[in-house]
Amino acid sequence: MAVPTEPLYLKDAYLRECVALVVEAKDQRLRLDKTIFAPRSMEYGHPQAEDMGFFYTNHEQKGLAGGRIGDDGILHSVDGDLPDLWEIAQTTLYWERRHRLMRVHTAAHLLIQVLAGDRGIPVQFHKARSPSVRVDGGQLYVARDRFPRRDWPSVEAAVAARVEEDLPVRAFTLPRADATELVDPRFGDVGRVDPRHEDIRLIKIRGGPAIPCDGTLVRRTGEVGPFRLRGARRLEAARVLDFTLD
Repeated sequence: MAVPTEPLYLKDAYLRECVALVVEAKDQRLRLDKTIFAPRSMEYGHPQAEDMGFFYTNHEQKGLAGGRIGDDGILHSVDGDLPDLWEIAQTTLYWERRHRLMRVHTAAHLLIQVLAGDRGIPVQFHKARSPSVRVDGGQLYVARDRFPRRDWPSVEAAVAARVEEDLPVRAFTLPRADATELVDPRFGDVGRVDPRHEDIRLIKIRGGPAIPCDGTLVRRTGEVGPFRLRGARRLEAARVLDFTLD
């Protein structure tokens, strides 16, 4: 029986280092018994860019990336020769990249709250495209023919107000049926989550809705920093909002 991978990044997104055991190594990918590296997951339908960093085995440093999710856990991409099976690996994140992704991802949740909750603007959830989280920013689709620039300052101010409040961000899990009942479809769709997940991970920012999410977010909104919209391009009947953090 394969040894499953424990996703430590979902339990504590602030872990920067971890000692793990190599339980699978083939095709320039390895799998560990536990990992702090988040992959570019499609299982909840709104991807966050994968983590990057490095690991040591036998006093040799090699590059490591979050990779993708396999049947038994996360398959990490390796820069260099693969280590032997059952070797001990000291893994380390590129923390500035991870923390930036955490801040951008939290900003995406705040933007959903402001648009769908405060403004009544329908947010569109497209697998692999909306919302998405990258190091340089993110994007979100809204069901609106126009999103004029004159509306941007009020949206930016509403997000900034939630950042300024330094609200706590909480992750928790519920059985799929309970999560489906709890989640307001304006803010997320449990049906988009891979059906293999019997329990659904949810993120809730104080005062806001529960949103299905398997990404890494900050503990409090005050860490997000200055938020800025930088584009609103048309795509069929929707508008694609691009945002970033200063």
